[in-house]
Amino acid sequence: MVLAVCEVNGTTMRQQRMPWQIGKQYQAEATAPNTGIWGSFPLSAWFAQRSAGYGYLVYSPAHQLWTAWYGATVGSHTGFAMHTYHKDAPTVSEEEYTEYAYPVPRDQVEPRQEASGPWKDHHRTGTGDHQASAAMRYHPRLKDIGLQKHTHGPVYMQQYGLAQDGSGQPPAGAFAPPGHKTGRLELVVGNETGLQANTLRPCGEDWLVAIIADTGNVCAKVTKLGEVALWRVIEASVGKMPCGSNGGNCGDQAPGRMLRLANLGTPEHEASARCGPDERFLLGFEKEDRSRWLVELDGDCNEVSDRMDVTQHTHWPLYQDWTTTAQGAVVWVSSWHTDPDGDFGPPGSPNGVWPYNPKPQSEEAEHLFGLTPGAMNAAKVTAQRLAVLS
Repeated sequence: MVLAVCEVNGTTMRQQRMPWQIGKQYQAEATAPNTGIWGSFPLSAWFAQRSAGYGYLVYSPAHQLWTAWYGATVGSHTGFAMHTYHKDAPTVSEEEYTEYAYPVPRDQVEPRQEASGPWKDHHRTGTGDHQASAAMRYHPRLKDIGLQKHTHGPVYMQQYGLAQDGSGQPPAGAFAPPGHKTGRLELVVGNETGLQANTLRPCGEDWLVAIIADTGNVCAKVTKLGEVALWRVIEASVGKMPCGSNGGNCGDQAPGRMLRLANLGTPEHEASARCGPDERFLLGFEKEDRSRWLVELDGDCNEVSDRMDVTQHTHWPLYQDWTTTAQGAVVWVSSWHTDPDGDFGPPGSPNGVWPYNPKPQSEEAEHLFGLTPGAMNAAKVTAQRLAVLS
């Protein structure tokens, strides 16, 4: 698949410009700078998509750069790819365009030149490392991206490397130098080991992160120098990732991806200026029985509200991050079918295990794209304000 960024007017939601390509053009032989098989975006590849869903897209306003990160393939090998483009990147030359084996019409998707910097190496633009989880977030004070992932070992955290002298705080301490194989901080404290990346948020000049560890759902504080300053298990019970309409766990018993963290009460770009006991974050997690819970935390991972069981009322997707509005409310958008018999939760609650049936395979159809059976033309918006769910 070819990935593209579609820009729209924030008020009218009308398209602003022609969609433009972000990432690599698949072809067996690399005949141009952004072509080849290393880091292809697959139409259907279970392990690649389980690691990062359909991918993440982050914008750095300080540098006017877009960064995409997705689970990828190298032939039949599973890995990842990261690509960064300036918002006004120049288009590729006609000479380079003619080297594409499968060119997308330029009047439909505009091919552009990828940006270069200390964040870019040949691994990050596409490699087969068996990536199994992913999370990323822009930090408005560091003016850089923080990211977490894991492969076969513990979760590790990195700083991407966008920040340059005078335009932010470049990776330092354990986060230096930036690169796929460098600047890694393993999220391991004592005998506790991070198993799966989930989410992270700016916290002053540091980070507040939420990961699933072998001891449960964890809130931790990581400094800008790559030091784990605080580690707290919020809930020992962790839901497992479902595989199949019967609600059974995946064969490898992988933890679910339902742990979320977001600034609460203050927009993220303002809240990132400070962090401590006066700040508020909303944490969402899932227990082993697949019940879903919300609780308010301060900037030191202390619980400052009663826990709220929201299983009956809402559900959030496995790979969608939460956002905070200008008014300080935490918001997420999803859709679901209800569970009338209570097979996966309270009767009538959102079905958090198997919301849709996949498109049936047929001998006549080579590809499994098209309308999803039973899909609804509706979205559910959940907003959490201080101690109020709406």
